[in-house]
Amino acid sequence: MANLEITLLTSARSDEVFDKTSTPLIIDAFESLGHHVTLASAEHPPTPDELLMCDVYIDRSPITDTGFFMSLAYAIQKRRAAGKTVPLLVDNPFATLIASDKRKTHALFPALIPHTENLDGTNNTAAFAAMASYEQVVIKDPFGWYSHGTELLTPAEAATTYADVTNRVMQKYIPFKRGVGRIVVANYAGDTEVLSNYLMIPNDWRTGVGVTTEFVATSCPPELTQFATKITRASGLYLNGIDYIERSEGNYALLETNAVPNLRVPHYYLGVNAPGAFASHVERSHKRMSRQ
Repeated sequence: MANLEITLLTSARSDEVFDKTSTPLIIDAFESLGHHVTLASAEHPPTPDELLMCDVYIDRSPITDTGFFMSLAYAIQKRRAAGKTVPLLVDNPFATLIASDKRKTHALFPALIPHTENLDGTNNTAAFAAMASYEQVVIKDPFGWYSHGTELLTPAEAATTYADVTNRVMQKYIPFKRGVGRIVVANYAGDTEVLSNYLMIPNDWRTGVGVTTEFVATSCPPELTQFATKITRASGLYLNGIDYIERSEGNYALLETNAVPNLRVPHYYLGVNAPGAFASHVERSHKRMSRQ
């Protein structure tokens, strides 16, 4: 197929940080297939029209600003209305917005998540009462990355500490048996592929910032593939890193989705070429999109 022009929006604050991200691996994977990757800075992003002047647009940035995504969505709409080509999107700006806010993700999958209450300052007393019987609850920042703003408390402690909070999520704590699962899935127009599946085994009750974590590759039984496929297709994400806990054999609880999943972990720690599989899936998807 013809070489693809790929725009990759990413943070490049320093070479040291950049080299520890998935981005260099993704660039290598696409270039090995003969495609050209142009980096765009998330700190000083180009205009939406400039970002969309490519064959494939990939967002690997930490941007969570609603205005940025709405401007991008409007530019996409304008291009379509004018009959102009819209690049393959990784990811759709609306899907990224939903994934960045845990409350919106939870609203999509109420039957798959642990019991959750959104604390908005008007319902806090009722929310604490609804969770009073649990041993422990987790308080989360709905926009937090890598477990920033996450705390494990008893319901009584949570009711005292967060009595008047207006922007937090409270969730029943489900202890993991061995670790927290992370399954990375690519999906476009029903073509769904599991790129990697592994356990994150922390030295604490959670994964994320300030925690030492061991990564272990694990099998992906049909029930887990179905679970991940259902979540990814419903979320609208092209690339999705799903954090989950296995409650019992074949029964999984969703913790959160991630629109910018780490592809470096499976590559470096597990020997799984997730960046290469992702690049091949994008190549296949663009070819399919071009035929439509």
